[in-house]
Amino acid sequence: MTNSFDIGDRHEIHLDSLTYSNSAVGRIGDVVTFVAGGVSGDTVLSEITKIKKKRFEAKIIELISPSSDRVDPPCDFFQNGCGGCQWQQIDYVAQISAKKRILTESLKRISKLTYLPDITLHPANHTLDYRTHIRLTVAEVEPTLKFGFKQKNTHQFVQIDQCKIADPQINLSLSQVIDLIRDFRVFSVKSFSLRISKSTGEVMLILICSKREKPN
Repeated sequence: MTNSFDIGDRHEIHLDSLTYSNSAVGRIGDVVTFVAGGVSGDTVLSEITKIKKKRFEAKIIELISPSSDRVDPPCDFFQNGCGGCQWQQIDYVAQISAKKRILTESLKRISKLTYLPDITLHPANHTLDYRTHIRLTVAEVEPTLKFGFKQKNTHQFVQIDQCKIADPQINLSLSQVIDLIRDFRVFSVKSFSLRISKSTGEVMLILICSKREKPN
């Protein structure tokens, strides 16, 4: 029963599986609990942040015993709450195993089949520098502009100037676009996208503005 718990309650919990989002699953009492940023095998002190009818959502207050699959994220922005990635704190081999399990379970649930042939996953050649498209939010913070991503499921802003998983050419273009928007003080730009063609190497820029007139 969830009615004997309150938001803000803290509990030690062992996490035993990953979800498709950025959460790992354990139980507080008999209640399934999704812990943001957790890794399967972690034991953590968690704090309940949401109470649903049949489950809790929680955040990590203290990492009591880290999973053997937990690694240091390669990106500092990830540790500051950037919503662009979900699993940088998880060893890549463990990610592959979890993705196979999640995909198999999802296909069985959707198809209503009790048996599926074994799924072969092909690991990525690169775990960084691969993304061909990013979209950044522009925030007006007087007397300047700041650029970044929104935290997952919030309006909290995480300022960035590079993205570890984006193609290097996108990061080069990102620096140039940020400098141009700042130098010309184009306050009408609310967000922008960068997309690279892997066949030509060309980068496309799309500006999303709050006014009808084009930026200077």
